[in-house]
Amino acid sequence: ELKEYNGLPSKNSVDAVFSYLENKNRKELFEQIPQIIKNRNTPVEKQIYSTYKAASYFINLAKDKFHLINEKNKLTEKGKLLLSLRANFFKLSSKEQKFFFQRIIEVDFHFFISTALFIKIQKKYKLKEFKNEIFNFLDLHFGIRHFNFTSSSLDNYNKVRMFWMDEIGLLDTNFNIKKIFLKEIQQMGFEEDYMKLLNSFNTYEKQNFRSKKNYLQNRNKFLDVYKTSILKANDLGFVNLYDLKDGMRISYEGFQKFLNEFYENEKSNYNIFFNNIVSSIDRRKRFYVRNKPIINIKIKK
Repeated sequence: ELKEYNGLPSKNSVDAVFSYLENKNRKELFEQIPQIIKNRNTPVEKQIYSTYKAASYFINLAKDKFHLINEKNKLTEKGKLLLSLRANFFKLSSKEQKFFFQRIIEVDFHFFISTALFIKIQKKYKLKEFKNEIFNFLDLHFGIRHFNFTSSSLDNYNKVRMFWMDEIGLLDTNFNIKKIFLKEIQQMGFEEDYMKLLNSFNTYEKQNFRSKKNYLQNRNKFLDVYKTSILKANDLGFVNLYDLKDGMRISYEGFQKFLNEFYENEKSNYNIFFNNIVSSIDRRKRFYVRNKPIINIKIKK
């Protein structure tokens, strides 16, 4: 029984595509395949498209990225070396892991190593995702802007990188790059690049994530107090901001700063409403969001 392997079309898809194509002559294929790939109307046409897409990915990876195949589709020396190392179809040997790490580092050093560093940051600060942080970091510290694709495209590339990390066993149990790969970075002549990347990353963490951790702690506390206070909200569902400030045990200045951060960071996640309406005279100092005085808040998903 064949095992399904990540990135490869299933055996059923390959068999279905083969059955569809085996009786077609070359001329028919050249005429029909482009339209099939474009339209994908039937189940088998969708399988043809997915198989074509997977094949294109692996050809591009082997030819343009890892240089295992030359322009004449013949094996290069690197391609022959990989064949000599191949031992098990479903699991990479230590020599193969080293081989693929070398190929990845040669073509994707900054993104690959940055992704590894951000995985630890994700665990440390309990982030949901970090793909935008990687792009911001590389743009800010290295001026790398050539990866300004769509969010979904960036997400797909990060998934591929994380798959490779898992396949080659890049990280140890503490989410650090293993010493064997750090040694390989040194031997390949990337040590200076690595140290520059690591120092910049440590700076980025200090400037962004430590303050972000404080914000996340305050956000969770704020939402907990809000959930309790909403039970005593007015008829319109608004909660007095001073009740939330007192519940968080925070100063006026600290709460004012947090309130602006909360609005700017969470406005895409929640519907946030403010007003300055009170049922009786309230002479307390107002809070301000985007230069507008407010005293009440309502939050909806």
